[in-house]
Amino acid sequence: MTYGFEIINLREVVISTTLGSLGGVALVSQYKLIGAALMVLLMTIIGFSQFISPILAYFH
Repeated sequence: MTYGFEIINLREVVISTTLGSLGGVALVSQYKLIGAALMVLLMTIIGFSQFISPILAYFH
């Protein structure tokens, strides 16, 4: 059973790839290694935030 989470996975990949590409270029070119570390943290937060709301709604 998939519970309809495929659309969430697709949305997460599209948004994370887009923001990761644009934000990564900007942060790494400006802040080098610190920018790369910040981008990893931001990508994790962005991915988590896209999954938590539908999961909470499913179990509510």
